[in-house]
Amino acid sequence: MGVDSLEREFLKREVDVKVSKKTIGDGEHAFEYEEHETDDPILKEMEEKAAKIGMVIRLWFPGTVGTMDYRIDRINVRVEPVGDKFVITDIHVG
Repeated sequence: MGVDSLEREFLKREVDVKVSKKTIGDGEHAFEYEEHETDDPILKEMEEKAAKIGMVIRLWFPGTVGTMDYRIDRINVRVEPVGDKFVITDIHVG
């Protein structure tokens, strides 16, 4: 099993994601953003299978900020809204 098999198994699968609106600061310096939370069994299964091949999962939701460093032991999983659901839209090493 490798990253390719994870991609074949999990790409385009629906996952449960809870989205809540948050605000940092106040007044004219306030910044609103969406916080994404998930405890989805599909993502847990993917995380377990990745661990078996010595890799970790990093989830990317809309608006996620992360480092641009490349890690060969990390699988980036993009989860995006498609209609009224969230779907795994991309899986790649990095």
